[in-house]
Amino acid sequence: MKSRKIQILFSLLIIFLSPKKIRGVFPERVTGSDLFNKVIERSQDKKWRIFLLGADVGIAQKAIDNLLKKYPKAVFAGGYSGSPNVNEENYICEMINIAKPDILFVAYGSPAQEIWIKRNLNKFSSVKVAAGVGGAIDFAAGKIKRAPLLLQRIGLEWLWRLIKEPSRIKRIWRATYIFVRFIANQKNKK
Repeated sequence: MKSRKIQILFSLLIIFLSPKKIRGVFPERVTGSDLFNKVIERSQDKKWRIFLLGADVGIAQKAIDNLLKKYPKAVFAGGYSGSPNVNEENYICEMINIAKPDILFVAYGSPAQEIWIKRNLNKFSSVKVAAGVGGAIDFAAGKIKRAPLLLQRIGLEWLWRLIKEPSRIKRIWRATYIFVRFIANQKNKK
């Protein structure tokens, strides 16, 4: 406990004494899937316990099996498909608390995963980091293939996903056209 207090104090000192250290700009875009894999890779040395939540039934376990082939020293506390439905929250939170993960990855799609995390994060005794990772669990399970690297680099991974999953058209329309139009209208009002 004393060590934790020292870490918090040190973090606060860095914020006040060296704000540039915490306000850096990434040289490139970082996707949830890339972050997901980097954290799992890093977890091998740190012995962080990871829990995967979301995706279809059985997909989290398939993802864990595949990830252990790539990251054999990673420690997975568990996985569960579940849903962002409020009626299922108590059961899921209890399961996660029993598993005692350090990191919780949630794949319910945006914004459902972020809303779910916000509603439930304070219910976990061991979770230090929770992140919404969209399709990362599906990618890790091999259920869906990621876009070719060129499309990822030029920011067109969304187009690849639309071609592979045409049912995403409504979501992509809202994210690309409706949202941009909304922002432009807000800017014009000012």
